[in-house]
Amino acid sequence: MPELVIKTLLAIAVLAVLVGLFILGYLLNKKVPRPEGCDLEKTDQCSQCAISTCRLNQNRDKDKGD
Repeated sequence: MPELVIKTLLAIAVLAVLVGLFILGYLLNKKVPRPEGCDLEKTDQCSQCAISTCRLNQNRDKDKGD
């Protein structure tokens, strides 16, 4: 029984460390400044882009009929 408890606690600890690293990476990435010349408002080529899940793609709503 104690062996099962130790393995469970170890699994929870590993999961907590992985979630913590993900959150840390997200927060550190959010602090990085955008490079010069990177303009997210240039959506004139979105009609040619194949990525339909991009938040900049304005045509995705038209495709769904919304």
